[in-house]
Amino acid sequence: MKNKVNKKYFLLSLKREIPFMIFNLVVFSLSYLLPLGFNGGFSTIEEVSSYRYRYNLSTYYGFLLFVFAVYAVIVPIKTFIFLTKKKYIDSYYSLPIERKSVTLINIIVNIICVLAPFTVVFFTGSLMTLLFFNEILYGYYIVLYFILVISFILYFMYNSFFFTRANKLIDGVVTMIFANFVFLLLVATIIFIADISHSTDINLLNIDVSELHFVSLPFMPFIRYGNYFND
Repeated sequence: MKNKVNKKYFLLSLKREIPFMIFNLVVFSLSYLLPLGFNGGFSTIEEVSSYRYRYNLSTYYGFLLFVFAVYAVIVPIKTFIFLTKKKYIDSYYSLPIERKSVTLINIIVNIICVLAPFTVVFFTGSLMTLLFFNEILYGYYIVLYFILVISFILYFMYNSFFFTRANKLIDGVVTMIFANFVFLLLVATIIFIADISHSTDINLLNIDVSELHFVSLPFMPFIRYGNYFND
């Protein structure tokens, strides 16, 4: 009986979030497919000498990755905003479903509403790129996709944890912002005090110490692996 109720609530929640899913599909398309379509050749030509030219190729998925990372910040707020308002809490917890089930279903539904349109747009754009450059190593798109999805889920959980520590919306947002940049500020302060930012002898995991504080940002996997596979 419990499973049937949970399934009905899941399907109802998913149906209710269809407009949000369509909205996400439009946003991802505008951030990836539109630039990709308008820049059909994906390249700019730079004259190196009188007889030599250099083509700068681009896959144009950089802004899509940025938007995807932003969603990992916004969606936790949307998912758990009911915890910040008493009337919403009373409504949710009055349902004939366990509290854990309500929370888990809300998380799954919101993640699906982001990952489903992202998947469609990501692979549509990658296939468009393949049409223009059939020599592209398409396997890297698949690897990048799974890295981004895992990064999104982990970053979503990270932000969700800090947002749910507060009782009010504004407190949750402030806490979440602080959690995203506290490591940057801490590492930057240590580097500044130790005066090692210009050192050429110190190298950690092939990372320039002067940029170590940027690596500490939780959303860096989207940038790091996006740039890596783009190259």
